[in-house]
Amino acid sequence: MKKWIVNLFTFHFIPLIISAVLTVVALFFFDKHLETKAPESILIQGQQLMLRGTNANFEAGNQTELELAGNLKNKKSITLFGSSELGVFAYSPYFFLPDSLQIPTVAFGHAHHQSFAMFCELLAMQKELKNAKICIMVSPGWFETEGTNIEAFLEFVRPNFMFSIINNTSISPDYKLEIGKFISENINLIDQPSQSILYFDNLYKTKDFKLFNGIIKKLNTGKRVNYEVKIAANNLKKTGKVNWNSSENRIQKGFVSAIKTNKSYISDEYYTKFLLDASCEYKKGTTNTFNVSTNKELAQFKLLVQLLKEYKCNASFVIQPLNPYHFDGLENYKEIISETRHIIQENGFPCLNMFVTDKSIYQPGTLTDVMHLGDYGWMKVNEFLVKTYYPEKL
Repeated sequence: MKKWIVNLFTFHFIPLIISAVLTVVALFFFDKHLETKAPESILIQGQQLMLRGTNANFEAGNQTELELAGNLKNKKSITLFGSSELGVFAYSPYFFLPDSLQIPTVAFGHAHHQSFAMFCELLAMQKELKNAKICIMVSPGWFETEGTNIEAFLEFVRPNFMFSIINNTSISPDYKLEIGKFISENINLIDQPSQSILYFDNLYKTKDFKLFNGIIKKLNTGKRVNYEVKIAANNLKKTGKVNWNSSENRIQKGFVSAIKTNKSYISDEYYTKFLLDASCEYKKGTTNTFNVSTNKELAQFKLLVQLLKEYKCNASFVIQPLNPYHFDGLENYKEIISETRHIIQENGFPCLNMFVTDKSIYQPGTLTDVMHLGDYGWMKVNEFLVKTYYPEKL
């Protein structure tokens, strides 16, 4: 027994102790002799050009980033964040509100643009968030995913955004660790990760080892990105007020009367193109069940709302519906939609909840298909935004 203990100590513990000592010595050596490189300061300057319209992402370069910074800084502007519902529609807020009520409104996003990507984009714009008019368009379909996927993250969270977050000392370390956690969970899916990606990965993995974390920071040679944007003068054409009831009734009746192929209040084009099988039979949609306590998208949504609250954003939310004439089992969504509403309400933000499970409550025309807003639905969103941000224009 004694010999076994001696052998264990000699051949296992001593090598481990020596290895640990050498690691610490090496780290101290590199810490003392490593030259700290100040991040390169990059100032992105320009003019806000957009008072209306939509941007799919930020891949067009610095100007698109300036449009986001400018719309957040311009406290007269409404900034919409959404996903696949955003497109070229006459009654969408980023056209209707500027054209009809002289309210600057610009949208950002396309399919797969979800809570965590939005969280990172806004974190990069932290200096412009106070009192910014931000509306988040929440899609129920987000909760069927595992949260923001890595492809969408890399598309929407541009290198300048990453550098802006890394070198902004006023941003909570907890928020940076959340990004590190997300990247660490997906690092094997990233080909040739950039310096900033590796920084966040290492930051998360070494969060309890202050010495090594300090060295990682010294190794960082990223850019200190600042945005300096001149907001646009509101040169939108002056218009009168909108008769909401009359306009909404007219749009709804026009949509319903145009449908000839189905009784599910789905546009003919979408119904015949996407919902009929090879034998021209219509099949209804089904839904999944949700575990609210483990749903990743819900956790990421809560983080987004926390950020908006902490930085005193003038935020609002729209929870979009699914078509109850098409989907069976919408009751499966009740708990997760209820929790989403609770998160919004407990943080004091206004919310337009359009989600219903009952056909008798659903308003035909709210959706043009099974999950994307139609003209009538967009008009309801417009009315909500005006009531929230410009009640004098009602």
